[in-house]
Amino acid sequence: MNAELELLNKTEEELGWFSRNYNDFVSKFDQQFVAISGKDVIEHDKDLQVVIKKLKSHNLNPSETLIRFVSKIKTIFF
Repeated sequence: MNAELELLNKTEEELGWFSRNYNDFVSKFDQQFVAISGKDVIEHDKDLQVVIKKLKSHNLNPSETLIRFVSKIKTIFF
């Protein structure tokens, strides 16, 4: 249970950092997927499958890594 809580807390912190710095992400990674660990972008690419392959090549678990799509175009979900 502790591992799950630690992952949840880590993800929450990373999401906060990502949100606060979104404009910087857009200027560097517009129309790309970014994988974040802590306060670092560890991989990025326009193709999600490429990001996942790169993470696996670093022995990182994609399901335990924050991956977000960055775009200057605002998306509205209904």
